Parts: sequence; structure tokens; C-alpha cells
Amino acid sequence: VARVSGWLWRPELDHPLTSLILFPFRFLPEGWIPLALNLFTAVCAALVLVLLARTVALLRYDITPHDPLRKRKPVVILSTPTAWIPPLMACLVCGLQLSFWEHATSATGAMIDVLAFAYAFRCLLEFRYTRSDAWLYRAAFVFGVVMTNSWLMVGYFPVFLAAIPWLKGVRRFLNYPFLLRMGLWGLAGLAFYLLLPAVQRLSPTHPMEFWQALKAHLKDQKDTLVAMRSPGHLVLDLTALLPFLLLAVRWRSLTTQRGDDTKFGRFLTRGTGHVAHGLFFLSSLWITLNPVFSPRNFGLDGPMLTYYYIWSLVCGYCAGYFLLLRFHRSLRSLNRFPAISVYSVLCLVPVVLVARN
Repeated sequence: VARVSGWLWRPELDHPLTSLILFPFRFLPEGWIPLALNLFTAVCAALVLVLLARTVALLRYDITPHDPLRKRKPVVILSTPTAWIPPLMACLVCGLQLSFWEHATSATGAMIDVLAFAYAFRCLLEFRYTRSDAWLYRAAFVFGVVMTNSWLMVGYFPVFLAAIPWLKGVRRFLNYPFLLRMGLWGLAGLAFYLLLPAVQRLSPTHPMEFWQALKAHLKDQKDTLVAMRSPGHLVLDLTALLPFLLLAVRWRSLTTQRGDDTKFGRFLTRGTGHVAHGLFFLSSLWITLNPVFSPRNFGLDGPMLTYYYIWSLVCGYCAGYFLLLRFHRSLRSLNRFPAISVYSVLCLVPVVLVARN
């Protein structure tokens, strides 16, 4: 509120996206600004959950190649009668998580970063579904913008960069016109680094040198990233990157009979996939309850809401994974237990989180 109302004497050098989006609130009467900012933040949080639901629905579910309910697209998306459960599960886990709820009902600016990150992630999956390069260009621009607004997105940049050739294919990725367009869109997003230094340079009250302001912003992001190299923070970084490994791997042992053709061999390979998804499913629920290694208990510089967003995505994906097991021909004897477990968790999650938080 103090920043939007113009009460702070220090120049604004960071969070250019937040400053640009919240600039119109300066024209409201001062008494209206707190409530208006909180309502705007709540709308942003609702949009984050909408994007989360869409993203979960677009995730790759390949464990039932003979599913008669699959949609006729180049890739398989969840289209069974229970397809509404995974998005709902993810939204409950994310929306009722304590840190997310606090920043969804109080204007801290953190929700803007999560909204931009969620949209960029959704663009990548929309490309996988439609094969339209326009989605990748949007993702490059939005991710470039949010990198200027949050030091955490700078750390996620290698993951984002690796996801593009993974989705598009290395040969198509190494196409000069495509790389040129992606680079230009990314640079257009990174141009937001120049916004606040230019504003400070043209300020009539307290002008500041352009390069001095730009260096101060870049140095602040660099110092924060360097501070995150402690052993405890590295553990947190590892748990934040593990979900990408789960989402990127195609579990072919469930969709093909190649490899070990013995009954025990097929059981072993399939069981490994089931155990891995079960561990990630339980981990996503555990992280929602803020264990000792969660960002909330680390005292970090920022709530790291993207960390909880990613694990909520994993929760929805794993729920869809176990619901689809009932359609797998070789798992008919076990088709009830995974579905009943997911239904039970769906009923317990909101009760537990509301009671705890």
C-alpha cells in the first residue's frame, strides 16, 4: 500500500512487472487502495487456480494406449469420466495451502509472479497439444518478463530452456527462423529490466542514473541467488526440481510390451512406475502441510509460491495417473484400490487443510 500510494522515499528499482500492473491503483482515493489491492490479488489467485486446472488437464497421460475415451489429437490428454478430479485435487491442494492463501488474500505482489509463471507453464503444454509455435513465443515473452520481476524465475530459466527442445524436438528446435523469433520474444520480455531505471532517470523529484539503477537491480538478484547456495537451500532446490523429472519422463513400461517379456519382468517395471508416482503423490500432500524443509519454515526472502504451485501440479497429475489405472487391461484386478484411494484423498484434503490452517 505504501509503495502504490507513493509514500516510500527509496526509489523503485525491482519488480518492474508489479509496478506496471499496480500503477493504475495510484489514481484511486487513498482510503480505497488497500481494499482494491486485496481484491485484485484475490482475482489473480483465482486465475492462478484456473491456469492450474487447465495445465493439469493438458499433462500427458500415456498409460492407457487402448483407452477408447482418448481424444483424437497428436497427444493424449485426460478424457475419462473422472477427468474433473485431478484438476480439482490440484486446485484444492494449492488454494488451501497456508502460504498461498495468505498471499491470495493480502496484497504482497507475490501472486503476480505466480500468475505469470503459471501462464508460461500452460503455454508450453498448449504447444504440446496444438503444435502451434505461437504458444512458445508467448511463453518466451512471459517468462522473460517474470524473470525481471523475480529472482526465483532466473533459477528456473535452465529448466524452461531445456523444456523447449524436449517438447518441440531437437531438429525443429535448431531452426534458425524459430530460434530468432524465440530470442526476440525473450529479449522483449527481458526489456522490462529497463523500465524502472528509465522511470527513475526521468523522475522530476529524485532522478537517478540509468545504469546505476539497472546495476542495482541486477546485483540484488545476483546476491539473492548466491545466498541460495547453502546446503539447506540446495535441498529445497532439489525438491523443487524433482517434479519436472516426473512430468518429463514417459513411462513406456505401462504402454508397451517391449523389453523383458516375462511376467515377473513386466510386473517389476510397472511396479517401479507405480511406486514412483505413489511417492510423489504422498510427497505433494506432505509438502502442502508445510514440513520442516518447506520454504515456509526456511525463512527465505519471499514465499516461493511457485514451489507450492509445482507440487500441486504433481498432485493433480498423480491423481490422474492412478485414476487411469482402472482402464489398463493388465491391471483389472487392482483397478478399484487406486481409484478409491484418490476419492478418499479428495474428500480428506479440504477437511485436513481447513482444520490445520
